[in-house]
Amino acid sequence: MIRNVALRIGAALVVSLAARPLLAARHGPEPPAPELKKIGFLAGKFAGKGKMYMPGGTAVECTTTDDWQWVLGGQFLRTVSKADFPGVGTEDSVEMIGYDSRAKVYRLWRYSSMGGLPTEAEGNFDGARLVMLSKPDPSGGAYRATWEPKSGTGVYFSLEMKAGEKYEKMIEMTSTPMKR
Repeated sequence: MIRNVALRIGAALVVSLAARPLLAARHGPEPPAPELKKIGFLAGKFAGKGKMYMPGGTAVECTTTDDWQWVLGGQFLRTVSKADFPGVGTEDSVEMIGYDSRAKVYRLWRYSSMGGLPTEAEGNFDGARLVMLSKPDPSGGAYRATWEPKSGTGVYFSLEMKAGEKYEKMIEMTSTPMKR
């Protein structure tokens, strides 16, 4: 009897898992969350200049190019970036930002040529600023990233690392649209 119950539960599970893609295809994909329109100020190709703050407070100039594009039916905003940090090296990265309608938060996944696991973060808007807090990385570091539209079509970006109960600035940059 227990075997028959287990077989029936297993069969029901297989049928429900097989039917899920069919039901999704019948109803179609969910439309992009309306909240994604708020991050539209990031879309486009940008060139940025700013400062990277080294331990001890010394600042060095840094540059970046970013290509932000809507992907996967407008469900995510993806950026492909190249940043030059003098004395540290060049970093290539890919980020994806989407909106989780259930949790009512923006979610970010970031992959870097500097190695390691992807950075995961979540956050929301504080006024006009998108503020994302990362999960701790393998070494325990946690970060706060902020993007803010500037007058015209520019974007201000800052990255801060958590140090105790406060955050210390690591990168501060302003980007402007690249001429096409």
